[in-house]
Amino acid sequence: MNLTSLTKEVKTLCEQRKALHHKSLISFYVKMDPVWWANTLGFPYQELVRAEDMRLAAEFQLKCKYYKMTQIDDDEPPDLSLATIPTYIPVITPFGAPYEHVFKNGSYHASAMVNCAKDLNDLMPPIFTQKDLKKANQKKREMEAEVENEVSVTACYPREIGWFGPFSLACGLCGMNNMLEWMITDPELVHRVMRFITESTLGYYRHKAELTGSRRDRLSFSFAEDEVSGTLFSRSQYQEFILPYHRMLAETAANVYFHSCADISNFIEDLVTLPNLSRLHFSPSTGLAKAKLVPKEVMIEAHLDPVRDIEQADDRTLTEKVRDIIRRCRGHKLDLRISSIMSCSPETLKKRSKLIREILNLNGGD
Repeated sequence: MNLTSLTKEVKTLCEQRKALHHKSLISFYVKMDPVWWANTLGFPYQELVRAEDMRLAAEFQLKCKYYKMTQIDDDEPPDLSLATIPTYIPVITPFGAPYEHVFKNGSYHASAMVNCAKDLNDLMPPIFTQKDLKKANQKKREMEAEVENEVSVTACYPREIGWFGPFSLACGLCGMNNMLEWMITDPELVHRVMRFITESTLGYYRHKAELTGSRRDRLSFSFAEDEVSGTLFSRSQYQEFILPYHRMLAETAANVYFHSCADISNFIEDLVTLPNLSRLHFSPSTGLAKAKLVPKEVMIEAHLDPVRDIEQADDRTLTEKVRDIIRRCRGHKLDLRISSIMSCSPETLKKRSKLIREILNLNGGD
Protein backbone atom coordinates (compact mmCIF):
# COMPACT_ATOMS: atom_id res chain seq x y z
CA MET A 1 0.00 0.00 0.00
CA ASN A 2 1.55 3.33 -1.05
CA LEU A 3 1.50 6.39 1.21
CA THR A 4 -1.45 8.04 -0.54
CA SER A 5 -3.58 4.90 -0.29
CA LEU A 6 -2.50 4.34 3.33
CA THR A 7 -3.45 7.90 4.26
CA LYS A 8 -6.92 7.52 2.75
CA GLU A 9 -7.43 4.12 4.37
CA VAL A 10 -6.50 5.45 7.83
CA LYS A 11 -8.69 8.50 7.26
CA THR A 12 -11.65 6.23 6.49
CA LEU A 13 -10.98 4.12 9.58
CA CYS A 14 -10.85 7.24 11.75
CA GLU A 15 -14.25 8.38 10.49
CA GLN A 16 -15.72 4.96 11.20
CA ARG A 17 -14.25 4.88 14.70
CA LYS A 18 -15.50 8.41 15.46
CA ALA A 19 -19.04 7.27 14.80
CA LEU A 20 -18.63 4.46 17.35
CA HIS A 21 -16.47 6.29 19.92
CA HIS A 22 -18.03 7.22 23.24
CA LYS A 23 -16.76 8.46 26.58
CA SER A 24 -17.39 6.63 29.83
CA LEU A 25 -16.43 6.92 33.49
CA ILE A 26 -13.74 4.29 32.90
CA SER A 27 -11.52 4.60 29.83
CA PHE A 28 -9.04 2.00 28.65
CA TYR A 29 -5.88 2.71 26.68
CA VAL A 30 -3.12 0.52 25.29
CA LYS A 31 0.16 2.40 24.69
CA MET A 32 2.97 0.62 22.90
CA ASP A 33 6.52 1.96 23.14
CA PRO A 34 7.97 3.34 19.87
CA VAL A 35 10.59 0.57 20.00
CA TRP A 36 7.77 -2.02 20.05
CA TRP A 37 6.13 -0.32 17.09
CA ALA A 38 9.37 -0.20 15.11
CA ASN A 39 10.13 -3.87 15.75
CA THR A 40 6.58 -5.05 15.08
CA LEU A 41 6.07 -3.02 11.90
CA GLY A 42 9.65 -3.40 10.60
CA PHE A 43 10.87 0.21 10.75
CA PRO A 44 14.50 1.37 11.36
CA TYR A 45 14.22 2.88 14.82
CA GLN A 46 17.42 4.91 14.67
CA GLU A 47 16.15 6.68 11.55
CA LEU A 48 12.88 7.47 13.30
CA VAL A 49 14.77 8.97 16.26
CA ARG A 50 16.69 11.30 13.94
CA ALA A 51 13.38 12.52 12.49
CA GLU A 52 14.96 13.73 9.25
CA ASP A 53 12.94 11.68 6.72
CA MET A 54 9.39 13.04 6.84
CA ARG A 55 8.04 10.38 4.48
CA LEU A 56 9.36 7.65 6.78
CA ALA A 57 7.97 9.44 9.84
CA ALA A 58 4.54 9.83 8.22
CA GLU A 59 4.41 6.23 7.01
CA PHE A 60 5.42 4.95 10.46
CA GLN A 61 2.69 6.90 12.26
CA LEU A 62 0.00 6.00 9.73
CA LYS A 63 0.84 2.30 9.97
CA CYS A 64 0.76 2.52 13.78
CA LYS A 65 -2.70 4.09 13.60
CA TYR A 66 -3.93 1.51 11.09
CA TYR A 67 -2.67 -1.37 13.24
CA LYS A 68 -4.11 0.09 16.44
CA MET A 69 -7.56 0.67 14.98
CA THR A 70 -7.78 -2.77 13.39
CA GLN A 71 -6.12 -4.90 16.08
CA ILE A 72 -6.64 -3.32 19.53
CA ASP A 73 -10.04 -2.60 21.11
CA ASP A 74 -9.40 0.34 23.41
CA ASP A 75 -10.81 3.83 23.93
CA GLU A 76 -8.12 5.89 22.24
CA PRO A 77 -9.99 8.62 20.35
CA PRO A 78 -9.63 8.36 16.56
CA ASP A 79 -6.91 10.85 15.66
CA LEU A 80 -5.51 11.32 12.19
CA SER A 81 -2.99 14.03 13.07
CA LEU A 82 0.72 13.35 12.59
CA ALA A 83 3.82 14.79 14.30
CA THR A 84 7.15 15.73 12.74
CA ILE A 85 9.00 13.88 15.52
CA PRO A 86 7.43 10.41 15.81
CA THR A 87 9.38 9.17 18.86
CA TYR A 88 10.65 10.53 22.16
CA ILE A 89 12.29 13.94 22.42
CA PRO A 90 15.56 13.65 24.39
CA VAL A 91 15.37 15.10 27.86
CA ILE A 92 18.58 17.15 28.00
CA THR A 93 18.86 18.70 24.54
CA PRO A 94 17.13 22.01 25.44
CA PHE A 95 20.08 22.79 27.70
CA GLY A 96 22.64 22.04 25.01
CA ALA A 97 23.91 18.62 26.11
CA PRO A 98 24.68 16.08 23.40
CA TYR A 99 22.88 12.78 23.76
CA GLU A 100 23.28 9.24 22.54
CA HIS A 101 20.27 7.04 21.96
CA VAL A 102 20.71 3.45 23.09
CA PHE A 103 18.57 1.17 20.95
CA LYS A 104 18.54 -1.87 23.23
CA ASN A 105 16.40 -0.27 25.93
CA GLY A 106 15.12 2.94 24.39
CA SER A 107 16.82 5.19 26.96
CA TYR A 108 18.85 8.35 26.53
CA HIS A 109 22.30 8.92 27.97
CA ALA A 110 24.12 12.21 28.37
CA SER A 111 27.10 13.26 30.45
CA ALA A 112 26.27 15.46 33.44
CA MET A 113 26.77 19.14 32.62
CA VAL A 114 26.63 20.40 36.21
CA ASN A 115 29.03 18.85 38.69
CA CYS A 116 29.57 21.89 40.92
CA ALA A 117 28.26 25.40 41.57
CA LYS A 118 30.60 26.92 38.96
CA ASP A 119 29.13 24.70 36.24
CA LEU A 120 25.68 26.02 37.09
CA ASN A 121 26.94 29.61 36.85
CA ASP A 122 28.16 28.89 33.32
CA LEU A 123 24.93 27.25 32.16
CA MET A 124 22.65 29.29 29.92
CA PRO A 125 18.86 28.84 30.07
CA PRO A 126 17.30 27.35 26.94
CA ILE A 127 15.67 29.88 24.61
CA PHE A 128 13.08 29.15 21.96
CA THR A 129 14.46 30.81 18.81
CA GLN A 130 13.32 31.82 15.36
CA LYS A 131 15.69 29.13 14.06
CA ASP A 132 13.77 26.48 16.04
CA LEU A 133 10.50 27.77 14.65
CA LYS A 134 11.78 27.91 11.08
CA LYS A 135 13.18 24.36 11.18
CA ALA A 136 10.02 22.92 12.73
CA ASN A 137 7.76 24.62 10.20
CA GLN A 138 9.95 23.41 7.33
CA LYS A 139 9.60 19.81 8.54
CA LYS A 140 5.86 20.37 8.90
CA ARG A 141 5.59 21.49 5.28
CA GLU A 142 7.66 18.50 4.13
CA MET A 143 5.36 16.05 5.90
CA GLU A 144 2.22 17.82 4.68
CA ALA A 145 3.51 17.43 1.11
CA GLU A 146 4.18 13.72 1.66
CA VAL A 147 0.57 13.12 2.75
CA GLU A 148 -0.78 15.56 0.14
CA ASN A 149 -2.34 17.73 2.88
CA GLU A 150 -4.90 15.00 3.59
CA VAL A 151 -4.22 15.09 7.34
CA SER A 152 -3.12 17.68 9.87
CA VAL A 153 0.53 17.80 10.92
CA THR A 154 1.91 19.14 14.20
CA ALA A 155 5.32 20.79 14.17
CA CYS A 156 7.60 19.47 16.95
CA TYR A 157 10.69 21.24 18.20
CA PRO A 158 13.92 19.22 18.60
CA ARG A 159 15.07 21.37 21.51
CA GLU A 160 11.71 21.21 23.27
CA ILE A 161 11.79 20.93 27.06
CA GLY A 162 8.94 18.50 26.55
CA TRP A 163 6.93 17.04 29.37
CA PHE A 164 9.74 16.32 31.82
CA GLY A 165 9.45 17.68 35.34
CA PRO A 166 12.09 19.85 37.01
CA PHE A 167 13.63 17.09 39.14
CA SER A 168 13.99 14.74 36.17
CA LEU A 169 15.67 17.56 34.25
CA ALA A 170 17.90 18.23 37.26
CA CYS A 171 18.97 14.58 37.41
CA GLY A 172 19.74 14.69 33.70
CA LEU A 173 21.78 17.87 33.98
CA CYS A 174 23.61 17.03 37.18
CA GLY A 175 23.41 13.26 37.51
CA MET A 176 21.09 11.60 40.00
CA ASN A 177 23.93 10.68 42.35
CA ASN A 178 24.98 14.33 42.57
CA MET A 179 21.43 15.53 43.26
CA LEU A 180 20.89 12.97 46.02
CA GLU A 181 24.30 13.67 47.58
CA TRP A 182 23.76 17.45 47.50
CA MET A 183 20.45 17.07 49.36
CA ILE A 184 22.66 16.16 52.32
CA THR A 185 25.93 18.00 51.69
CA ASP A 186 24.88 21.14 49.77
CA PRO A 187 21.13 21.82 50.04
CA GLU A 188 21.46 25.34 48.63
CA LEU A 189 22.97 24.01 45.40
CA VAL A 190 19.97 21.70 44.99
CA HIS A 191 17.66 24.71 45.35
CA ARG A 192 19.74 26.72 42.88
CA VAL A 193 19.51 23.93 40.30
CA MET A 194 15.76 23.52 40.82
CA ARG A 195 15.13 27.29 40.64
CA PHE A 196 17.22 27.55 37.47
CA ILE A 197 15.29 24.75 35.75
CA THR A 198 11.86 25.96 36.90
CA GLU A 199 12.48 29.56 35.87
CA SER A 200 14.03 28.37 32.59
CA THR A 201 10.96 26.26 31.84
CA LEU A 202 8.58 29.16 32.43
CA GLY A 203 10.74 31.54 30.42
CA TYR A 204 11.08 29.08 27.56
CA TYR A 205 7.35 28.60 27.16
CA ARG A 206 6.57 32.31 27.47
CA HIS A 207 9.07 33.08 24.72
CA LYS A 208 7.76 30.23 22.60
CA ALA A 209 4.20 31.55 22.95
CA GLU A 210 5.37 34.97 21.77
CA LEU A 211 7.18 33.62 18.70
CA THR A 212 4.48 31.15 17.67
CA GLY A 213 1.66 33.60 18.20
CA SER A 214 0.02 31.58 20.95
CA ARG A 215 -2.31 33.66 23.12
CA ARG A 216 -2.67 31.17 25.92
CA ASP A 217 -1.93 32.87 29.21
CA ARG A 218 -1.90 29.58 31.09
CA LEU A 219 -0.19 26.40 29.94
CA SER A 220 -0.87 22.73 30.48
CA PHE A 221 2.05 21.12 32.30
CA SER A 222 2.92 17.44 32.42
CA PHE A 223 5.43 16.52 35.09
CA ALA A 224 7.17 13.31 34.05
CA GLU A 225 9.18 12.72 37.21
CA ASP A 226 10.38 9.12 37.16
CA GLU A 227 13.21 10.06 39.54
CA VAL A 228 10.69 11.22 42.17
CA SER A 229 10.64 7.99 44.12
CA GLY A 230 10.04 7.02 47.72
CA THR A 231 12.87 4.52 47.37
CA LEU A 232 15.38 7.35 46.78
CA PHE A 233 14.47 10.00 49.34
CA SER A 234 12.02 10.75 52.14
CA ARG A 235 8.79 12.69 52.08
CA SER A 236 10.43 15.52 54.03
CA GLN A 237 13.15 15.77 51.36
CA TYR A 238 10.49 15.85 48.64
CA GLN A 239 8.71 18.64 50.55
CA GLU A 240 11.93 20.61 50.96
CA PHE A 241 13.64 20.24 47.60
CA ILE A 242 11.01 19.42 44.97
CA LEU A 243 7.46 20.29 46.00
CA PRO A 244 8.04 24.09 46.03
CA TYR A 245 9.07 23.96 42.34
CA HIS A 246 6.18 21.70 41.40
CA ARG A 247 3.92 24.30 43.00
CA MET A 248 5.64 27.16 41.19
CA LEU A 249 4.95 25.56 37.81
CA ALA A 250 1.48 24.29 38.73
CA GLU A 251 0.32 27.74 39.83
CA THR A 252 0.89 29.06 36.30
CA ALA A 253 -0.91 26.18 34.59
CA ALA A 254 -4.43 25.66 33.33
CA ASN A 255 -4.12 22.00 34.25
CA VAL A 256 -1.42 19.68 35.54
CA TYR A 257 -0.70 16.01 34.91
CA PHE A 258 1.75 14.38 37.32
CA HIS A 259 3.49 11.21 36.10
CA SER A 260 6.04 8.94 37.72
CA CYS A 261 6.78 5.30 36.97
CA ALA A 262 8.42 5.06 40.40
CA ASP A 263 6.79 4.47 43.80
CA ILE A 264 5.23 7.80 44.83
CA SER A 265 2.98 6.43 47.57
CA ASN A 266 4.89 8.45 50.22
CA PHE A 267 4.14 11.68 48.35
CA ILE A 268 0.44 11.28 47.44
CA GLU A 269 -0.73 13.51 50.30
CA ASP A 270 1.42 16.34 48.90
CA LEU A 271 0.76 15.73 45.21
CA VAL A 272 -3.00 15.95 45.58
CA THR A 273 -2.58 19.52 46.88
CA LEU A 274 -0.87 20.76 43.70
CA PRO A 275 -2.79 23.69 42.20
CA ASN A 276 -4.75 22.85 39.03
CA LEU A 277 -4.03 19.12 39.26
CA SER A 278 -6.26 17.34 36.72
CA ARG A 279 -4.68 13.88 36.40
CA LEU A 280 -2.50 11.73 38.68
CA HIS A 281 -0.50 8.73 37.49
CA PHE A 282 -0.44 5.58 39.63
CA SER A 283 2.24 3.21 38.37
CA PRO A 284 2.33 -0.51 39.22
CA SER A 285 5.08 0.40 41.73
CA THR A 286 2.79 2.82 43.56
CA GLY A 287 -0.38 0.78 43.69
CA LEU A 288 -3.79 2.23 44.59
CA ALA A 289 -3.87 1.97 48.39
CA LYS A 290 -4.08 5.78 48.60
CA ALA A 291 -6.43 6.35 45.68
CA LYS A 292 -9.13 7.44 48.14
CA LEU A 293 -7.05 10.55 48.92
CA VAL A 294 -7.38 11.84 45.35
CA PRO A 295 -10.05 14.55 44.91
CA LYS A 296 -13.02 13.40 42.84
CA GLU A 297 -12.36 15.99 40.15
CA VAL A 298 -8.87 14.59 39.52
CA MET A 299 -8.64 11.69 37.06
CA ILE A 300 -6.77 8.61 38.27
CA GLU A 301 -4.52 7.08 35.65
CA ALA A 302 -3.91 3.50 36.82
CA HIS A 303 -1.35 1.33 35.04
CA LEU A 304 -1.15 -2.41 34.72
CA ASP A 305 2.33 -3.91 34.68
CA PRO A 306 3.13 -4.77 31.02
CA VAL A 307 5.17 -7.82 32.01
CA ARG A 308 3.72 -9.16 35.26
CA ASP A 309 0.05 -8.43 34.49
CA ILE A 310 -0.05 -8.75 30.71
CA GLU A 311 2.64 -11.22 29.67
CA GLN A 312 2.85 -13.47 32.73
CA ALA A 313 -0.47 -13.47 34.63
CA ASP A 314 -3.17 -16.00 33.80
CA ASP A 315 -6.68 -14.84 32.88
CA ARG A 316 -8.04 -15.29 36.40
CA THR A 317 -5.24 -13.24 38.00
CA LEU A 318 -5.60 -10.45 35.44
CA THR A 319 -9.37 -10.40 35.93
CA GLU A 320 -8.99 -10.07 39.70
CA LYS A 321 -6.41 -7.30 39.25
CA VAL A 322 -8.65 -5.24 36.96
CA ARG A 323 -11.66 -5.69 39.25
CA ASP A 324 -9.56 -4.57 42.24
CA ILE A 325 -8.51 -1.41 40.39
CA ILE A 326 -12.14 -0.63 39.56
CA ARG A 327 -13.13 -1.16 43.19
CA ARG A 328 -10.39 1.06 44.60
CA CYS A 329 -11.16 3.87 42.13
CA ARG A 330 -14.93 3.72 42.31
CA GLY A 331 -16.43 7.20 42.17
CA HIS A 332 -13.45 8.62 40.29
CA LYS A 333 -12.89 9.14 36.62
CA LEU A 334 -10.57 6.22 35.87
CA ASP A 335 -8.12 5.90 33.01
CA LEU A 336 -6.88 2.30 32.98
CA ARG A 337 -3.74 1.77 30.91
CA ILE A 338 -1.27 -0.76 29.65
CA SER A 339 1.79 1.26 28.65
CA SER A 340 5.55 1.02 28.11
CA ILE A 341 4.95 -2.16 26.14
CA MET A 342 8.34 -3.29 24.86
CA SER A 343 8.41 -7.07 24.50
CA CYS A 344 4.85 -8.40 24.52
CA SER A 345 3.95 -10.32 21.37
CA PRO A 346 1.22 -8.79 19.16
CA GLU A 347 -0.94 -11.90 19.63
CA THR A 348 -0.72 -11.79 23.44
CA LEU A 349 -1.37 -8.04 23.54
CA LYS A 350 -4.47 -8.40 21.36
CA LYS A 351 -5.81 -11.27 23.49
CA ARG A 352 -5.18 -9.51 26.83
CA SER A 353 -6.67 -6.23 25.61
CA LYS A 354 -9.81 -8.07 24.54
CA LEU A 355 -10.08 -9.70 27.98
CA ILE A 356 -9.70 -6.36 29.77
CA ARG A 357 -12.38 -4.82 27.55
CA GLU A 358 -14.76 -7.67 28.47
CA ILE A 359 -14.01 -7.21 32.18
CA LEU A 360 -14.68 -3.47 31.97
CA ASN A 361 -17.93 -4.00 30.07
CA LEU A 362 -19.13 -6.29 32.87
CA ASN A 363 -17.92 -4.04 35.70
CA GLY A 364 -19.06 -0.53 34.86
CA GLY A 365 -16.75 0.33 31.96
CA ASP A 366 -19.54 1.11 29.52
